[in-house]
Amino acid sequence: MKNKSKISNPTIEKLVSEILSQSDPSEIFGKEGIFQAFKKQIVNKISEKEMESHIGYEKHSQNEKDSYNRRNGHYDKTLIDPGGRKLSIEVPRRPGRRICTTYYS
Repeated sequence: MKNKSKISNPTIEKLVSEILSQSDPSEIFGKEGIFQAFKKQIVNKISEKEMESHIGYEKHSQNEKDSYNRRNGHYDKTLIDPGGRKLSIEVPRRPGRRICTTYYS
């Protein structure tokens, strides 16, 4: 029977190998390290995709838009990850509404 706890993804394995070959371990897990930057990028990208889902169009779309369903910049939010580290992210703003996700509210 295959061990289900191991996840094998060639793209991730290649990315990890590339990062390790070009970085010192202290650059990876430090307070401002690559791992923190990677988490921030992922959470910010998820926020943008959820905003697109809420308002019905992609960022910088040239299509006609509903005048109410617009982006209105970002606001800063600090999350604390399971390891207790703070992660500053940018949350997309929408007029009159807050966006709540699975990761923060």
